[in-house]
Amino acid sequence: ALLVETEEEFMKHTLQAKLEKVRQEKVDLELHLEMEQECMVNRLQKQLNEVRRQKSTLKRQLKEGAAIKLLEETIGQCANTLHSDESLQRGSLHHLEAQIRSMHELHTRVQEEAQDYRKKCKTLSDRLEEFKQDKFILE
Repeated sequence: ALLVETEEEFMKHTLQAKLEKVRQEKVDLELHLEMEQECMVNRLQKQLNEVRRQKSTLKRQLKEGAAIKLLEETIGQCANTLHSDESLQRGSLHHLEAQIRSMHELHTRVQEEAQDYRKKCKTLSDRLEEFKQDKFILE
């Protein structure tokens, strides 16, 4: 009976030690997971900040695009005035028209880039929200 009792006591202590080890591993894993999540959230936040910076740059460029459009209209009016004196101004008129086309192409590219960055910003914002929700669920 003493042998059985000693063996039971030994098994009890062994199981308690294993349980404590598993509990500590769980705590360690939870801490590691939290650190990983924080790292991911920080990385996504940096990406989101970069997209916001790019968005701001594109907004400024779009405003400049509006100024370019106004400039195009003014140049167009000037071109019409110069058209009356075609023999002297033909070279300048072609040059101005080429500049207008170039500005228009630039304006179109800026608008396309702005659309792409808006999509990127939305995607990163959605991903950040998902990570925040996942982190909330895990807590």
